[in-house]
Amino acid sequence: MSRTSGDSSNGRLTALVARREYLRTVRRRGYIFGTILLPLGIAVLMGISVFFSSAGFDGGGGEATGQIVVVNESGVTVEEFETERASLRLATAAEAVAQLEAGEIGAFYLIPASFDQDGRIDRIQSGGFDLSTLESSENDEGLLRFVVRDAQLDAAGVAPEDAARILRGVSVNVITIEGDEVSGADVAAGIALPMVFVAIFMISIFMTSGYLLQSVTEEKENRVVEIVLSSIPATPLMAGKVLGLGGAGLTQVAIWVGSALVAIPLLSSQVPDLGPIALDPTMLVLALL
Repeated sequence: MSRTSGDSSNGRLTALVARREYLRTVRRRGYIFGTILLPLGIAVLMGISVFFSSAGFDGGGGEATGQIVVVNESGVTVEEFETERASLRLATAAEAVAQLEAGEIGAFYLIPASFDQDGRIDRIQSGGFDLSTLESSENDEGLLRFVVRDAQLDAAGVAPEDAARILRGVSVNVITIEGDEVSGADVAAGIALPMVFVAIFMISIFMTSGYLLQSVTEEKENRVVEIVLSSIPATPLMAGKVLGLGGAGLTQVAIWVGSALVAIPLLSSQVPDLGPIALDPTMLVLALL
């Protein structure tokens, strides 16, 4: 009877310490900022990415984007054209260099005479390469590759409709034996989601272990731990701290996962590739456990 009473008392003390540590932790400004800033920061970064992203150049039915200047010294016939979102302008080497030095253009493309042998095209620009020119260069180079391939097919006598079909390329669809299509997003989600949960778990462990260390340090500095230990045995005290801080860590994870559940449907309207991604409830339960 005495042992049962002692166990009940220890359980009650553990629950009291766990409740105190949990409430004390979740009310810290650092905990609140850390819990809110992670999903908020990810949302801001994704919003910036969506805002500055463009459709790019689709070799098939997509719309070309890019404004490029080409110096053509090869035997391939490249023609100028201009649309609302794309243009290709031919120039001599001297004209292109002068425009580049004057800052009228950021770069131009040189198709050398040896293009028929090695297929190499040079991008000539002022200064080095940085992230600000990455997206524009990808669009420009995609447009240039499409135009040059179209010119080569035309020179080879390929009919325009056949050339368009060839430039669209080949797409391979993955289908299960039941007939359901497996998208690249499904494959990526199956690989990335467990890794994301591990990263979130590690971040939560580091944060809550820091709070545990901070709590013990404060109690030792204020000599509160001596008073507490005179009323509570060491085992219920440490068990309560671990449970309370563990609950605070799970609260963080739950908030982050909930933010993802809300964000993915909202972002799927802006980023079509996110549409097929679905979080398996079983995976969520196992991750929390």
